[in-house]
Amino acid sequence: MNHATGTRRPPKEDPRPIDAETMKAVADRLLAQGPAHTADDLLKEIMMLRGFVAQLVPEVGELAAARPVDDVWRAAAQAGVGEARRRLGHTTRHTAPVLLREAQRLSRSVLALCTHLENLEACNA
Repeated sequence: MNHATGTRRPPKEDPRPIDAETMKAVADRLLAQGPAHTADDLLKEIMMLRGFVAQLVPEVGELAAARPVDDVWRAAAQAGVGEARRRLGHTTRHTAPVLLREAQRLSRSVLALCTHLENLEACNA
């Protein structure tokens, strides 16, 4: 219960709204910069991107599941969610070139999930 207003928040509502624009900007910036990162910088970026993916996966998955079974948007979003989950489960060595590739893969997943989120929200509008 929210003590300030006396109202309850629905149980699935995340108090942190998804900021897709910021997520896309971070992912785009990382993809545009290329290999000029240190391993430490890349680890920080990877942790941020993993957080983005962890936020986006349940949201996109829930919106996709609400669509009809034969819906094209549902199928595309579920494929994106599956790919993002696989990337979250992937771990790499801590050398800069390998970390850069992991960060790039996660960035592409963030961009794809943001696009799926926007498409699914537009379908529900």
